Amino acid sequence: MPQRIDNQRKAERFEDVLETAPLAIYEIDYKMLRFKRVNQAMCILSGYSEEELLSMNPADLLDVESTQRFKDRIKQGLAGQKIDESVEFKLKVKNGRDIWAILRVKPTYKDGKLDSALVVGYDITERKKTEEALVKSERKYSTLVERPNSIVMTVDKNLNIIFMNEFGLKFFGYKPDEIIGKNVIGTTIPSIDDEGNDLAEMARNLAKNVDQYKTNVHKNMLKDGRLVWVSWTNSGIYDENGELSEIIAVGNDISKIKEAEEALRDREEEYKFLLQNAPIAIYEIDFNGQHFKSFNDGLCILSGFSREELLTKKPSDLLVAESQERFRERIQRTLTGERIDENIEYRGVRKDGRKIWVTIKVKFSSANGKFDSALAVAHDITELKETRDKLEEYGKNLERLIEERTKQLKDAERLATIGATAGMVGHDIRNPLQAISSDVYLAKMDLATLPESEEKMNLKESISEIEKNASYINKIVEDLQDFARPLSPKNEETDIEQTIASVIAALVIPENVTVEQYVGKDFPKLKTDPTYIQRIITNLTNNAIQAMPKGGKVTITAVLKDDKAVISVEDTGIGIPENVRSKIFTPLVTTKSKGQGFGLSVVKRFTDALGGTVTFETEVEKGTKFTIELPVDTLN
Repeated sequence: MPQRIDNQRKAERFEDVLETAPLAIYEIDYKMLRFKRVNQAMCILSGYSEEELLSMNPADLLDVESTQRFKDRIKQGLAGQKIDESVEFKLKVKNGRDIWAILRVKPTYKDGKLDSALVVGYDITERKKTEEALVKSERKYSTLVERPNSIVMTVDKNLNIIFMNEFGLKFFGYKPDEIIGKNVIGTTIPSIDDEGNDLAEMARNLAKNVDQYKTNVHKNMLKDGRLVWVSWTNSGIYDENGELSEIIAVGNDISKIKEAEEALRDREEEYKFLLQNAPIAIYEIDFNGQHFKSFNDGLCILSGFSREELLTKKPSDLLVAESQERFRERIQRTLTGERIDENIEYRGVRKDGRKIWVTIKVKFSSANGKFDSALAVAHDITELKETRDKLEEYGKNLERLIEERTKQLKDAERLATIGATAGMVGHDIRNPLQAISSDVYLAKMDLATLPESEEKMNLKESISEIEKNASYINKIVEDLQDFARPLSPKNEETDIEQTIASVIAALVIPENVTVEQYVGKDFPKLKTDPTYIQRIITNLTNNAIQAMPKGGKVTITAVLKDDKAVISVEDTGIGIPENVRSKIFTPLVTTKSKGQGFGLSVVKRFTDALGGTVTFETEVEKGTKFTIELPVDTLN
């Protein structure tokens, strides 16, 4: 932020210099032959208002001779030839008066040809009158001395100083006896200035051909050694033989003008640097919005296109179809003179096809009341837009989220209550269950001693049914206690192959179901809790059997994969319905006609406690596969 404020202040200072400078400063567009901008001093000098000047051809201010020279210079510039940067023109001001002005021109070339120019001018009418009087009047010295605001100096053909007026003596800091008779080289003109220019050679060439150096601008040296800029007008005095005898030079201090020019150049370079390196897209489009006139690197970054690619595209090419239509409509409405919003959001598209949101602030320029061009500043607001949309969506769904959270809290309270009572319920059920199991065992022993009969067969079936239901009740009790009790797994050596075999042996497997196991040859013994592993495999295998009411096949596999122990239980049953898949590990959720839905919850709890993960794959009417992965640090 401080850097941006500093740049803004610099820009404001630059505009202050332009508007408050006592010298006429203006910019010409040579393509359109129009003034692009003028300062207040230019308005005062010409007598025209800013609006009048901006609608005029610069040649409209010149007399016939100056107009022709102006046109010749344009032809030279457009042909790629270098033009003089300091020229004298006679101007025709609004009140009809003719004035003379020196124009310091800073041309800008594009593709080697003249494009535009920044001009600094000042009124030299009075000086021109003096120069004309000097040539015509034999009383040249007295006439010169009457000009108190210009340096007037006469030198002989060897460049020795013959005369200098009072103003010139004060300007350079000399007394008459300190400078009269001295050579200009080494006194008022340094041999070489601080920019390395050979001024001595320039002065000697002046003595050889005054007409060639009728006007020139260069640095002069004061008595104290300081260098200042002076604009000189030189005239030769010739004897009866036509030989040069003296040179009359009239000079004006233009140091402030040069400082203003330097400030303009520095400010222009700063502007170019800031615009080119700004972290936002800045660009200018032509009068019909069909082409980019200029743009900075920020537009390349925003769009993903190179500079060369952007020069072949229309501004609308960077927008999606709907935004393109809005862009064209905006241009058309502007062409009719309608004032519209200058800051609009558009949907853009980058070179890679990615859609982005941008806000484009546009400053329209007009000529004669019509749209001429536009300067645009574009910001990428994609992240802001997405965040805003998410906030809106969140606001819309906030009530639903609160309801869901409230339900989750109620479910959590319900599960906590189940957990608190599970141990007590399990204890109360397990004691009579053990008594029933003992009585069944004794009854089977007694029944074995009886002779074979129909009554014995009926009793055996009844006892078998009692055993089956007792086993089912025992599983419910175990699931309840496993779900409720705190988990504190042990770390013991566990043989997976034996564990799987013992699980299969303990299960009651229907005749229409087959259970197979496969343990990889390189599968090691694990350092884990054998009880947890056994309960995990038991619950998954029981679920698999119950998922195949018409029979099928259960495959239990244990292999090493990517340094992990992978244990899977796969069935060929009915699969898991779509509507319960997301809640399959939630307590009290089941797809079976009976059961409490704790089996898979217990599997999830035990697997998490061992540092592993449990996942499943399922397809309706084709089967389900549950996979347990235990991390490498559980391996022995």
